[in-house]
Amino acid sequence: MKIRLYFKPSDLCIDDKPVPQNIIDKIVNYHIVPMSVVRHYFGKPIFCKDSKGKKSGFRPYRWEILRNRSGKSQHTFGQGKNGIINPKDKGAVDWRCRGFQSDKDELLKLIMEHTEYTRIAIYNHFLHCDYKPTSDGKRQLFKSSDNSEWTFIKNF
Repeated sequence: MKIRLYFKPSDLCIDDKPVPQNIIDKIVNYHIVPMSVVRHYFGKPIFCKDSKGKKSGFRPYRWEILRNRSGKSQHTFGQGKNGIINPKDKGAVDWRCRGFQSDKDELLKLIMEHTEYTRIAIYNHFLHCDYKPTSDGKRQLFKSSDNSEWTFIKNF
């Protein structure tokens, strides 16, 4: 099946600074391609945005540190101090849609069916999706509190 790509790499980057090519490759291969399949079946626009409407895919290490974060988020796509990038880290993206409250179950179902994300966390206004290895090697679903504290729901 030929699937249209509904997203471009810049849609999944929090700022407009240049992004290393190997991170662009991760964005395309691990997020844009599988989520374009999801978007095709969902039949409605999907956005890479957090609850405040900010792009929420790749966040550079420096961006994280400037905001007093640890720099170890899956959103850094493995970029660490000095810009060195871990090739094993595939990154994280927060996905949402219009009418999220009414359509999140369908979006979640399609993401679970058509992607290989290892962890999905359901937030109030978006789904956080990443590839961090899990403790048992299985794909996991979580519910997030307003403070970003995750509670395990199930393996899928």
